[in-house]
Amino acid sequence: MGIIRNSMNIEGLISEEDIPSQIRGQIIRYSEVETLNIPNDKPEVQNIYEIAMNVEIKSKRMIHAPFKNMMIVDAIKEYKIIYTENTKSCKANIVELKVPLNTFIELPKETDNVLDIKIYMLDAYFHVLDDRKIYGHFLYLVDVHYDQKSEGVVFEKDAYKDKHLAEKMFYTDTTIKEISVSEEPIKRERTDLLIDLDEEIL
Repeated sequence: MGIIRNSMNIEGLISEEDIPSQIRGQIIRYSEVETLNIPNDKPEVQNIYEIAMNVEIKSKRMIHAPFKNMMIVDAIKEYKIIYTENTKSCKANIVELKVPLNTFIELPKETDNVLDIKIYMLDAYFHVLDDRKIYGHFLYLVDVHYDQKSEGVVFEKDAYKDKHLAEKMFYTDTTIKEISVSEEPIKRERTDLLIDLDEEIL
């Protein structure tokens, strides 16, 4: 079951229950905008019913820079678009598109062994610009696993079991800072807000 955005059913987004709950390296969030073009051999678009998406990683490679290592990721985004033709008949039609996706991830210098990389689609929004152009905005989550400890990076296996806490751990930069999670919240007595009623009355 998908979600509705701008009167379109969107399939392929990760559900909140499946968002990674543990950080074993880095979790990175970023977004992008692109224009999807309907091929000339397909009928023009009037309305879109549904868009199904999938992201498949094709290759990844490491670049060793003086201060940080970088992992380059090449992927393909696959779309299946169900829409009504811009004709008198308004028939339903299907078009499948493939669009390259390329990104990079900065890693600590000490990290040289990346175990796994997964790309999740967190959210998407589409809008029909004209008969053959569709605007798309995408929010991605990139989950990177390494097996080596580095300064300032948390790798504890069970550090972030709470999914809500994991959702708060997204950063605009690619470095996950060390955060201490206490077992219980610290209870503080607030005596400054107490008022002696007898004294106030007198």
